[in-house]
Amino acid sequence: MTMEAEKHPVAKKRIKGVLAAFVQHRNAANLLMLLLVMFGLWGATKLQKQLFPTLDIRQVVVSVVWTGASAQDIEKNILQVIEPSVRFLDGVTQMSSTAREGSGSIMLSFVRNTDMQAAEDSVKAAVDAVQNLPTSAETPEVTQLKFFDPVASIGISGPFPEQTLRRFAREIRDGLLDVGLDKVSFEGYREREITITVDDAKLRQFDLTLDDLSRALRPGLFDRPSGSLDGALQAQIRAVAKELSVAQIAQTSIKSLASGENLTFGDVATISDTFDRDTSLGFMRGEPAISLSVARAITSDTVESFNKIMAYVEKVRPTLPASLNIQVFDAPAELVNDRLALLVKNGLTGMVLVLVILFIFLEMRIAIWVAVGIPVSILATLGVMYLTGQSLNMISMFALLMTLGIIVDDAIVVGEHVATRYAMGDSRQQAAITGAGRMAIPVIAASLTTMAAFGPILLVGDVVGQIMAALPLVVVAVLIASGIECFFILPGHLSHSLPAQRKPPSRFREGFDRGFAYFRENIFGVISALSYRWRYATVAIALAVTLLGGALLASGKLGFEFFPTAEGEQFNVYASFQPGTPDGQMAVIFRQIEEVINEAEAELAPDDENLVVTTYADLDSANNRASIDVYLTPSETRTVRTSAITQAVRDRLPNIAGVENIGVREAQTGPGGRAIEVEFSGAETEILKQASEKLQSILGGFAGVTSISDTLQYGDPELTMELTPHGTALGFTLEMLGVQIRDAFEGRVVETLATADEEITVRLQHHLRSTGSSALRELWVRSAQGAFVPLTSVVTFDERRSFSRILREEGKSTVTVRADVEDDSVTGADVIARLESDYLPELTAQFGVVYKLGGTAAETNEAFADLQIGAFVALGVMYIIIAWTFASYAAPLAVMLIIPFGIVGAIWGHYWLGYDLTMISLMGLLGLAGILVNDSIVLISRLNERLEMGQSLRAASNGAAKDRLRAVLLTSLTTIGGLVPLLFEKSLQAQFLIPMAVTKIFGLGLATALVLFLVPAFLAIGADIGAFLRWVFMTPNASSFRQLLAGEHHEKPIEKYLN
Repeated sequence: MTMEAEKHPVAKKRIKGVLAAFVQHRNAANLLMLLLVMFGLWGATKLQKQLFPTLDIRQVVVSVVWTGASAQDIEKNILQVIEPSVRFLDGVTQMSSTAREGSGSIMLSFVRNTDMQAAEDSVKAAVDAVQNLPTSAETPEVTQLKFFDPVASIGISGPFPEQTLRRFAREIRDGLLDVGLDKVSFEGYREREITITVDDAKLRQFDLTLDDLSRALRPGLFDRPSGSLDGALQAQIRAVAKELSVAQIAQTSIKSLASGENLTFGDVATISDTFDRDTSLGFMRGEPAISLSVARAITSDTVESFNKIMAYVEKVRPTLPASLNIQVFDAPAELVNDRLALLVKNGLTGMVLVLVILFIFLEMRIAIWVAVGIPVSILATLGVMYLTGQSLNMISMFALLMTLGIIVDDAIVVGEHVATRYAMGDSRQQAAITGAGRMAIPVIAASLTTMAAFGPILLVGDVVGQIMAALPLVVVAVLIASGIECFFILPGHLSHSLPAQRKPPSRFREGFDRGFAYFRENIFGVISALSYRWRYATVAIALAVTLLGGALLASGKLGFEFFPTAEGEQFNVYASFQPGTPDGQMAVIFRQIEEVINEAEAELAPDDENLVVTTYADLDSANNRASIDVYLTPSETRTVRTSAITQAVRDRLPNIAGVENIGVREAQTGPGGRAIEVEFSGAETEILKQASEKLQSILGGFAGVTSISDTLQYGDPELTMELTPHGTALGFTLEMLGVQIRDAFEGRVVETLATADEEITVRLQHHLRSTGSSALRELWVRSAQGAFVPLTSVVTFDERRSFSRILREEGKSTVTVRADVEDDSVTGADVIARLESDYLPELTAQFGVVYKLGGTAAETNEAFADLQIGAFVALGVMYIIIAWTFASYAAPLAVMLIIPFGIVGAIWGHYWLGYDLTMISLMGLLGLAGILVNDSIVLISRLNERLEMGQSLRAASNGAAKDRLRAVLLTSLTTIGGLVPLLFEKSLQAQFLIPMAVTKIFGLGLATALVLFLVPAFLAIGADIGAFLRWVFMTPNASSFRQLLAGEHHEKPIEKYLN
């Protein structure tokens, strides 16, 4: 009985009993394999396909509308009132607030595993308890954010009136919903609005207010139940409102005059049927446009949803005018099939390499059945993935690709040991039972350590943690499927496929085995013996390699990038205009920017190549902003890189009068935020703005730093008023004046009516003969007694600059300065390090503010903290598993000491191939640790067998290294072979995955080259230390000092060395 069998006799007996049942049954192995295949095919048909894993959104938003209020008013009277009531609710981890002109919102983030319905209810209860909000503010709305994943956008444009474009957009939206799509939302779609503009003089003439007009208009807008008839004829009576139109409203009566005449709205107001002025206009390629954004719910498949979109568009296109341009763009779903196909291609290539390696090293029958385990295990994995709620996405597919070699590792170890037992003379069945049974505990331990190594990735928080969580989940599924296949299916197949009568091997097999045996005994064996004898030199050489790898990091020759992103296929040109810029001037500037984009494309694009699919522009005149999203053709099909296009546009942007800020920003496709984000807080908004402007000026002096902006932008100038003694005497209050001024300039929404097709807003407003501050000074207001007086007679005015938006974090006003880095000679981390050392301390002292880093820097720090905890947990769990496996406290140390050398291999691999370390690389290191110890576990398991046979530590170590050479090479080469094709992948969209492949390939490669030498050397050094301590403490049978120096303790049998 082996040492492991002695330590786990009950487990061993049970395992062998189950194995024997499958091996001895005629078709149990085939039936189980068929069941796994069916299970996998079922899972494969059910798995959703999407670009990245589904994100768990744990956020609740409180929003409040207060028409006409400035951002400062919203901050002071809305946000600061509600925030204390919701900040410390159970489970809230973060509170972010935004004050805008006319509205405010508070976003609350909750911890994992929060019951979000209960969270929403608790927020509603807290908000309902707030009593001191402004009376003119609307009732706060509490909404739980739901996950919707963008599928594609559909843009429609053409030479049509806005009303016609809106009708086409509604028809397409309804059609998309009818074919089963989950959510369709509009951009550039302005809701219909009927505006009733009242003449101030007429109001004073007829002694009317907007309240009077509102009360007169509202009854005619709705149908009203009016009772029922009983008797022979039973019927409901309903007063039916007339169809809403300009003419109908003009004829609506306000009141009867003393003369007996009927005063109507047409007598005192101008009525127009228009569109919501606060919604921005959309343009595509310079034409008026509306965009329909289609998103899927968590239960829908991205690819299926996209196929529905394309099928519907092709179906509806012939029914629409030829001049109506319909363009499908911004479609992440298009990337799903392309990128999944990319990984499948690399996976198939990797599988071919794995099969070649198997057939070279293993006997044909064994290689075939080991290879059969690959598709069976992958299919079973797909079934497990479906049952555990996973999807097919870039990360899970990469995990499957990465585990190609891991899938066959267990089968290789079992198959190779079965072959060894068979060669030693066991019968086919006995060889299968004994071989698989002997390897059960080491293989299970190796699988558990691999799970333990990948598991801590689940501890990483924020977006990057949710994205990468698919890795450990897939690895666990793979190891479960692989374990079932290698212990219950493979032994049964081998017991029936190995020849009953032993035959001479084929010429290739005989030649290869002879050559391999020569290499093992005369080359590897000699080096192994020397490395054991010169164990301290062996470890010193390995440590030198390790220190050199560490020096690469310390010297800065190897950089770090938080989350590498694929090349962007979209960029944005943004511009903010000076407050008060006329709409016409904005439109002219807007067209100039579009011309710049067209010129850049014309210059850069080869004759037979298109660079731009379309552009979608957003002109927000209410907030003095313009934004143009440029959608490029797929990066794989064009020869001009996105960075070259954005630089060409940036170089051509003119200096335009009236534009405060203009720039170009490439869209990012991963977590982490902007390269540079510095948040200031701890002072009034005006001081924060001054600190922000100073930092922006500093950043402008750094080469390669672009797109510098902040989140605290000036809005329209603000006029503040103070009540005069005369105004007070007349009974005016600031609240009374605020309502009348807001009615005059913003108007009053009488009602929003829902029709069959759309919502119609009815708004009352004053007719202003002047604009700007002149209109305010010409305004007349009504006192509580009904007297009209000029506004200037009851208030005084003061003008100041205001902000269009104010951000708050954890109840404090903040401003965040953001910038990108687009120069290979400098990174965001370099710039931030310089800021922290040379500028930020002085700047914070000057303005009395505090700062914290956001964006990539913050994500990096948080992820590092999570990974540090995860690494500690992983190593602890791995130690416990290995200690349990060998019933020894010393064995795990010898096994796990190989991990640092694998890490160094990964560092050298990144350096040689020119890749920066990334967060994905670091997560790969955790998984690499689990893979690395597997070879050590198998090696020490064999070493224990030899020690039990009475061999000395030297003989057992050298013999075990030679015995396990084939298995170690096979497991490492198959894992490497599964990933090698990815190293040569030229697709730009696969580049962000390559650093993890580099980690696995080079880390495993170096560790494999060292494990068979280092583990015995570690054990030998441990024996030296043990012998020395026994000599120091003069324990019985301790070696003499001369024997200690001669190393005689290495020549003695040490059956219980690892106990």
